[in-house]
Amino acid sequence: MKKIITFTVLACNINMLQAGSMGEVCNPDSVTVSCPCAAWDVGISALYLQHNSESDLLNPVLSGESGQSNIINPPWKWGFLLEGSYHFNTGNDININWLHFDPRYSQSAVQFFPNAAIPRTNTTNFTFKTTFDAINFELAQMSHFGKKTNIRFYGGAQYAYAKINREIYNFELNEFQTTNTLFQQTNLSTKFQGIGPRIGLDMSYNVMGGFSVFGQGAIALLAGEGKARLSGSNLSGSSFFPFYSYAERRGLVPELDARLGASYEWNTHRGNFSLTTGWMFQHYFDMFLLPTGENSNPATAITQHNFSLDGPFIKGKWVSEC
Repeated sequence: MKKIITFTVLACNINMLQAGSMGEVCNPDSVTVSCPCAAWDVGISALYLQHNSESDLLNPVLSGESGQSNIINPPWKWGFLLEGSYHFNTGNDININWLHFDPRYSQSAVQFFPNAAIPRTNTTNFTFKTTFDAINFELAQMSHFGKKTNIRFYGGAQYAYAKINREIYNFELNEFQTTNTLFQQTNLSTKFQGIGPRIGLDMSYNVMGGFSVFGQGAIALLAGEGKARLSGSNLSGSSFFPFYSYAERRGLVPELDARLGASYEWNTHRGNFSLTTGWMFQHYFDMFLLPTGENSNPATAITQHNFSLDGPFIKGKWVSEC
């Protein structure tokens, strides 16, 4: 949590954020806006992200004897962000952007219990499938502070849909068995869908020529519904114990996101082009529900779990001429 707050404060207070100036500045010696302009832009970003919950949802910790433990950490995967804007009046724009992230992966962890009544080795196989989509609508105003600093203030809304499917298979091997024996299997499906207001600002500082450094920060508050379903079976010898649990919650999910990086832009007779690279961070509080019943989940009651994305990105963008 300390890491999240520190990152957000840095992003929201840095005096440099990307916005990309539209048209000529009418008065560069004070706080100004762009001259009247009508233009379009389109952009695409390649995202290389790691998603986490910092909890038993996506990062379960499996412990054996003698302090031995295994932590499941999601791998880095690719996603993308598409955006388009219409620029009008004196520095205004309407922007719509869509972030999509859809990783699938499998991991295994081994636990050793040499001092148990019957010494054994447990192997746990995890299969994860995550789907995340966020669509932002922004109405913005660009302002220029002197000749080098640009600040874009915006307000709007965000729609988010996120879902995690997770399968777990627990196997045991001891001195009386010649192969791994399945003793528990579970299937979890947990999702959230919500919409709410979002505000933010983008700031950039022109270092030299077309090179700029930037920072971006935004906050949102989503009203939505979370649902989770857990089903499975406990298997022990000839015994069979199926189980099922369900959870549902309606409420508010706060969201923070920030980006830091650098960009280069150049003008041609076909418009303005820019290339941007940096680091992004996006965090949702208490987004997912997790019912009880799994061996890998020590909780005895339904729990709520955060969801975050962070990693590098690179973006290409084109802005038409006024």
